[in-house]
Amino acid sequence: MKYKIWNLRWFNKLLRWFYGLYLRLHYRMQAIGTEVLPKSKPFIIIANHVSVFDPFWISAFTGRPVYWVTSDGNMHSLILRLLLKLVGSIPKSKAIPDLETVNMIMDVLRKRHGIVGVFAEGQATWDGLTQPFIESTAKLLKLFKGTVIGVKIKGGYASRPRWSWNDRRGSIELEFFKLYDGPELKSKTAEEIYKEISLALAHDELTWIQETRKQYASWTRAEHLELALFMCPTCGDDRSMRSRCNRLYCTACGAEWHIDTSYTLSGHQGGIHEWFVCQKSSFTALL
Repeated sequence: MKYKIWNLRWFNKLLRWFYGLYLRLHYRMQAIGTEVLPKSKPFIIIANHVSVFDPFWISAFTGRPVYWVTSDGNMHSLILRLLLKLVGSIPKSKAIPDLETVNMIMDVLRKRHGIVGVFAEGQATWDGLTQPFIESTAKLLKLFKGTVIGVKIKGGYASRPRWSWNDRRGSIELEFFKLYDGPELKSKTAEEIYKEISLALAHDELTWIQETRKQYASWTRAEHLELALFMCPTCGDDRSMRSRCNRLYCTACGAEWHIDTSYTLSGHQGGIHEWFVCQKSSFTALL
């Protein structure tokens, strides 16, 4: 059965006026460069992916409905699945062929003259660092040959990490910028486009926090961090990591770390990203 894309304009307006306002105030959101957003013509938004809330954060500032390309990973929550359906999501899953997804995207752009939103990483980051993009994203942009807007989300990972169910009190900055006008995409190869968008949207959240001296307050900053950092760097056990409040600890060897408001891990030479990378290497070696 062919998937039907919904887009209830009244619901989008209601969502933007009320939920959008709530998001701006609750997360202390600031948007920079929104003047680059086209007023009426179709375009593609490409952003780094840090949280399941990314589509709603960005849509709060676009002024027009965005048809977000969403993966199965964003559909586990019934409420989130319903919201994404009502605002006009384009599904990307193993059950739907890539060609059908591309056809739906081009239908929105060429026939509905709408906005399509894409998270080129395919999934939200675990450690705050932008992940490698899906290579077919560059081919999609070359096929479209239209305006492409980049959005870099800063502070989103720190405010609501993928591994947590609780918010941190801080701030979020959305940086809008034009990647392409359209015509120049004709002369570029997919490889060139891939490199350019990867460089333009690269973001290291934890380094940015240190450089800007941002603070993200919460009484439960470390809770569920073991979902990302599941291997103890001291003893190597991969089933003994636990967390409570702002404390991460290993039940096997007793090692303990604390995470502060700037996401610094006390008692560890590196940060969350360095731990995550070492853990990945160690775990791969065990397989």
